[in-house]
Amino acid sequence: GIDEGSVVAVSTVGMRTEKNLFMAGYKEMLRRIKPRAIICYGEPFEEKMDRLTKELSGLFEESHRLEQEIREKLGAIGYEI
Repeated sequence: GIDEGSVVAVSTVGMRTEKNLFMAGYKEMLRRIKPRAIICYGEPFEEKMDRLTKELSGLFEESHRLEQEIREKLGAIGYEI
C-alpha cells in the first residue's frame, strides 16, 4: 500500500464525464492516505468541464449561424425550409 502522508499522483487523462466516480475514489484516497501533496496529471475535472462546456457553447452558436446562412441561401434560390 501507500504510506499515510505520502506524495501521490492522480490522472484525469481518459476521464470524460464520470466525475462522481472519480471524486468518490479521490475522496477515499484523501481519507485513507492523507497525502502531503498531490500531483495531478491532466486537466482537473472542474477546469476540464468548464473548458468543454464553453467549447460546446461556441459550437452551438456556430451551428445556429450556419443553419441560418443555409436557410437564407436556399431561400434565395426558391427553397424554403
